[in-house]
Amino acid sequence: MFTYIRFRMEEAKRRLSELKDGHLDIANLGLISLNWMIGHPNFGKIKSIDCSHNQLTTLLNWPRIEKVNCERNQLITLPSWFTVRIVNCSYNQLTTLPTWPSLTKLECQYNQLKQLPEWLEVKKVNCSFNSLISLPDWSEVEVVICSQNQLTWLPRWPLVRKVDCRQNQLAQLPDWPVVEYIHCEENRLTQLSNWPVVRNVYCGENQLSWLPN
Repeated sequence: MFTYIRFRMEEAKRRLSELKDGHLDIANLGLISLNWMIGHPNFGKIKSIDCSHNQLTTLLNWPRIEKVNCERNQLITLPSWFTVRIVNCSYNQLTTLPTWPSLTKLECQYNQLKQLPEWLEVKKVNCSFNSLISLPDWSEVEVVICSQNQLTWLPRWPLVRKVDCRQNQLAQLPDWPVVEYIHCEENRLTQLSNWPVVRNVYCGENQLSWLPN
């Protein structure tokens, strides 16, 4: 077993030493720590990393990081990456997330999140299967997947085109001006808004008595 673990660690170090175009793939190596990276000549060159399917509890503050895939670990916290744009941190044990200033896309489903920051540039969020009771009024968001939470209301996102809010505790939905697709099954809705450009609405298992034209 020790020889096997050592082999995996040496493989991870080899991949860092041979870093190309800033992308590092160290997924599925059974890693429990990334501290061995600190001080490596290529540490500051990492722009994209896939460290998914390991046993990590913490990550490092890579100074130039833009894309992180850290799903299916044992993470309880994440660094405040200043340059990160895309994050997949699904299937961990996270209870909070940092206010990443450059974030545009997030997948954080299957965690223990109760609230999310008001990211200024985020365009797509999948935060399903958490314990969220509310969501921020993201000004740039276009896609929100927030099913299987404890939401009782949603903001009027001005640019949202797709919303999946199934299996929450919603009694009403906002009049999103440009929304096209809505999944709102299994809530407590008694009425729907007359969304001007909507194409598809899936609204089964609610308390609706009528539908708009």
